[in-house]
Amino acid sequence: MASEGAAHKFRPDQRAAFVMSSHHDYQQGRTRKRSNLPKQSTEIMKRWFDLNMSNPYPSEEQKQVFSNATSISMTQVSNWFINHRRRCPELRDKRDRSRLGDLSD
Repeated sequence: MASEGAAHKFRPDQRAAFVMSSHHDYQQGRTRKRSNLPKQSTEIMKRWFDLNMSNPYPSEEQKQVFSNATSISMTQVSNWFINHRRRCPELRDKRDRSRLGDLSD
């Protein structure tokens, strides 16, 4: 019996408050649903990325322009570039070749 609920030690009144709070957040629409960015937004950023493949790191000012032009947040712009650099096959190949060169030295 001592091991029951060992991970979460709630008094009965606290447990009810926790459950009610979680349910209230759900009812108020506070859960976050993942969705894709608008296609127009990603097309604009992809075009810039392709033109700047040698240095695909937009400045803060450029990110602000993207944010204003596409109506997405600066955080979303930054995350898109981080993810796109990681997923870009050309950059991945370049990183792999660089790492192999480091190993042969």
